[in-house]
Amino acid sequence: MHYMFPPTQPCWHVHKLHGNLDQKDTKLVSHFPQDPRNCDTCHKEVTPTTPNANNWQHAQEKPCGACHADSTTETGYVSHINGKIKSGALCTQCHAEEPGNTKSPSSVHMGYLANEAAGRDKLVFTFDDVRYAAPNIEVELTVTADGSPAQTLDEVLKYIKYGDLAKAPYILVNWDQGSGFELAYTNPQTFVTGNKIDFTQCESQGGGRFLCRKEVGNEVTGTLAATVAELQVCVARKTDRNGAFAAGDLLPCSSTASALSYVTINPAKAYFRVEGWVDSRYVLKAGADLTSCNGCHKDLAVHTEGNAGSAHASKDFAQCTSCHNATRSAFYAGVPGDLKYHVHSFHAYGSHRSGDATFPGKLNNCESCHTKAQYNLPNQQNERPSLVSTTADNKQPKFFSPMLVVCASCHLKSPLGLVKPDNPVAGDEWATHMKNNGAIFGAETIEAATGVEQCASCHAVGHEQGVDKVHKVYDFR
Repeated sequence: MHYMFPPTQPCWHVHKLHGNLDQKDTKLVSHFPQDPRNCDTCHKEVTPTTPNANNWQHAQEKPCGACHADSTTETGYVSHINGKIKSGALCTQCHAEEPGNTKSPSSVHMGYLANEAAGRDKLVFTFDDVRYAAPNIEVELTVTADGSPAQTLDEVLKYIKYGDLAKAPYILVNWDQGSGFELAYTNPQTFVTGNKIDFTQCESQGGGRFLCRKEVGNEVTGTLAATVAELQVCVARKTDRNGAFAAGDLLPCSSTASALSYVTINPAKAYFRVEGWVDSRYVLKAGADLTSCNGCHKDLAVHTEGNAGSAHASKDFAQCTSCHNATRSAFYAGVPGDLKYHVHSFHAYGSHRSGDATFPGKLNNCESCHTKAQYNLPNQQNERPSLVSTTADNKQPKFFSPMLVVCASCHLKSPLGLVKPDNPVAGDEWATHMKNNGAIFGAETIEAATGVEQCASCHAVGHEQGVDKVHKVYDFR
């Protein structure tokens, strides 16, 4: 075999680390926090100090193999390379960086991304009205495909991953009385769906308009909210060689074309007052900055893998907080489902607090994700106590005070609901200090976990032990 692993070139190792195979070369993984086809994230223009900066545009077997080789055996990429080399061909004979070459490195990476984005924008959800008609929240929306109103559900579902199974997409509804959303996604203890409307249950009104309803009871006040989830669009990332479709076209998800891609839609969202008008002044209760997040993620899209019901395809905090807020415990024992714990925990300890975190920066640099106004204490947004299960079998949810929820996500090793502040295990030692200064571990009511923490007395920004100083935030500016 001509092509052998692992090559010794640094370019191979760097691409491999960011793009593809695990350490045993057995499965496709990526710790790179954005689509690895974003070549220009790392590769910049030629300058006097970087005269070889455009070398990435010249296809070569070793760096390309770091992502495209699918095993150490003579299959897939390896077979392709060996076959071409044995015939005397060069990579650049097909993959030269030339105008109009659809097989060039930039075309098959960034070009495909641009085609997918163009296709994604051809399926548009627009909320026309969100209202409360007791006991229901009613949502009216318009859907267009390729600029034309979708007259039936099928005209929409055929372009959506899992839509053909009637398992996607979802319309998420909620309301906020001033301190955050009142509903969450499926309750892990009861499996009762809170904020979700299956789009397949909506009624076509003609002209691309659909009416959706969710029974929520008789206590809805404040601002009504609506957004979408489980909405990945099926598009063509390249033109069909026989002319059946063009790059950027919507494709039926039943298509067997090799050009088929699933792309997370740009989310629709809307806020209306219960009294009946658009709430243009509404501020979402999210304590992070999406622009900062995209400094790493470039085009944030989470929960894009998995089966129907778990591929949420979220890009906006309106989607995230509609499910992950203070009213929801997680499916994992002792873990809050609230975003203020969930995101910190994921970056510090990995998924499910497995310890396998791959955050590429410094965890103590608060301004990686937050604006200067977002990380002060007490909590600047999402200030409610959070519901957390307190048993090893994920039962008995109780309320934990808000500053505790944030700080415990990194500073206590055990899942918060399983921490014993009076007799902490190794890694949870700070729990006793937290409790002694007003933190509430497991109250029966939300009122009992509200307004008793004294953390800000010492740890507010500007104090000697302020979060800005103990995290050394100023060292990163």
